[in-house]
Amino acid sequence: MMKIDSIKKILILGLALMAITCSVAAISAADTNATQKTFENGVLTLGGLQFKIPTGYTQVESDQDSSTPGDAEHIDGTTVDTEVSADFANGGEKLDIKVGFKNNGKIDTLNLGGAQKKSIAGKDGYFWTEQDDGRTEYNFEYLQDGKVVKIETYNEGLIGQVI
Repeated sequence: MMKIDSIKKILILGLALMAITCSVAAISAADTNATQKTFENGVLTLGGLQFKIPTGYTQVESDQDSSTPGDAEHIDGTTVDTEVSADFANGGEKLDIKVGFKNNGKIDTLNLGGAQKKSIAGKDGYFWTEQDDGRTEYNFEYLQDGKVVKIETYNEGLIGQVI
């Protein structure tokens, strides 16, 4: 009788270890999707979201910032745990795209003062302009699949082409 109890305990311990291993693997897979960056055939994929990059634009910078507790990243006032970005240029034109993630998967509101609500290419978000070295920079920020997306460019019409 003692041996059967010992075997049961070993089996239960083994099942518990398997459950922990599967949980860690699932979390790792989610983290990989959040930091995924590819650029092939004019299509940029940042964190599982796709963007169409117009012909003539070349990638000049790509970055991933992960924050530690108490040191969060921000996309225009919206706190995110991880931010993935890619910057492109075409001569003097720029195109910067950022995607922000939260570990809890919930981003209810964007914190944007001075921005106006606008719909571009079927995405409802916030639009505003800023001056950047004497040029007008157009900014559009919206939510998609629980992620904050921000597009910055000197060409307002480019935003709709990218989304």
